[in-house]
Amino acid sequence: MTIRGISQVRNGEAPVAVVVDGVETVNPSQFTQELVDIDQIEVLRGPQGALYGKGASGGAIVITTTQPTNEFRGHATVGAGNGNEVEASGSISGPIVEEKLLFRAGFRYVDTDGYINNITLNRNVDPYNDKSFRSMLKWIVDDKTTVDFRLNLDRVVGGANNYVYQPAVFGPDGKTLAPGSFPFNFSSPTINANNTSIPYTASYIGNDVRDISEASLNLERNFDFATLTSVSAFNRIEEFFGVKQFPYTAGLSQITALGPVDGTATQYLLVNATSEELRLTSPSDQPFRWMLGAYFLHTNRFISSTSGEDLGKGAIPIHEVPDFTSSINPTLSFIADDNVNQAWAGFSNISYDITKRLEASIAFRYDQDKRTQYVSALQTGGQPGAVNRVTFSKGQPKATLRYRIDDTLSAYASWGVGFRSGQFNQNGTGAAAARHRFTRRQRPSKGGDRNHDRRRHEGRVL
Repeated sequence: MTIRGISQVRNGEAPVAVVVDGVETVNPSQFTQELVDIDQIEVLRGPQGALYGKGASGGAIVITTTQPTNEFRGHATVGAGNGNEVEASGSISGPIVEEKLLFRAGFRYVDTDGYINNITLNRNVDPYNDKSFRSMLKWIVDDKTTVDFRLNLDRVVGGANNYVYQPAVFGPDGKTLAPGSFPFNFSSPTINANNTSIPYTASYIGNDVRDISEASLNLERNFDFATLTSVSAFNRIEEFFGVKQFPYTAGLSQITALGPVDGTATQYLLVNATSEELRLTSPSDQPFRWMLGAYFLHTNRFISSTSGEDLGKGAIPIHEVPDFTSSINPTLSFIADDNVNQAWAGFSNISYDITKRLEASIAFRYDQDKRTQYVSALQTGGQPGAVNRVTFSKGQPKATLRYRIDDTLSAYASWGVGFRSGQFNQNGTGAAAARHRFTRRQRPSKGGDRNHDRRRHEGRVL
């Protein structure tokens, strides 16, 4: 994700806070799920850390779902398209106990065979199936207290990471390498990164499976002087993908200085996160308004990345334990780590109506994020069993001046400071990159062992 030129690295966190019904998403994988029963989407550009915290250095995306109603309502849509695509969505809302207990439930289903053909298998490389469900139960305890419970489930199966490799020189069939051709000829004048006509030729289709489960409990209590809001949330994201590393047919055994020119790659991700946010907000019908709050987050993220020997039978799912003796897809390299993050923040905001049309606001937030990386003892590179720790913290001020020209038009100017925590690379990836760099440049004949220099970069913070 990129906003205002600020981007993210692979497996890294996005530079934008994504907030759904007051709950911030904890991993970029949550952002690509289907939208179900959405009422409003706001995109706030520029640093929003004072309001939304450490991930909002580039901006914030605030999504609000449709609220339950006190009368029965519902809708449904169905559709079809090319690629054998079918889709359906709908929602239903109404009272369980009138004026007291309300519900809303929505779903979306999408299924397609894909649109881009693999000429070796005569199959599309981008099938996609998504089942999404979102529900809300709202309890109006009394005139001053409401409780909302929300549940969101998303299940996805699709294609993944189908590569087109520019330097490959194919034979007359257009599917396999030309006899005796060298697959790493980057100086070839025919290489053109803008050429999208090269066909997909891999001997099997990459696959991706992702499950997302989200639950939250929102409690709101109105007092005479302020409103107390508590938002408790739990998020679980599990995803696996397996792909063929190069677009060559199975059985290619050509060996180069970099090793076999064919293979598989997999990655497994498991994230469990719990969060709690408390806010005390003044009434909105007064010229001087204020808000105080605190936020707590505990995240456990396990990630493993593998390369494997391609025996033409696909990529087996590798999660926390490699399989070096598999008869289907033996593991060649295994890099894995468990990342435990503990974060907290305190924040405040004050606004004052200088005139009926001119408003001034000042906000401040302080975030602290403690990160610990536990490297798997089973991994094949880097420092198996290593433990790396780092703490990030920063204050994030923001000032805004807004002038309301009329009921539909406003002009504003704002200044703010954003903050995004760093992360650990997967342990061992720095050494692997350095090793391949020296291989391509041919190792120097003098200078001795380079391992010490490489080890200095293990566990390096981005």
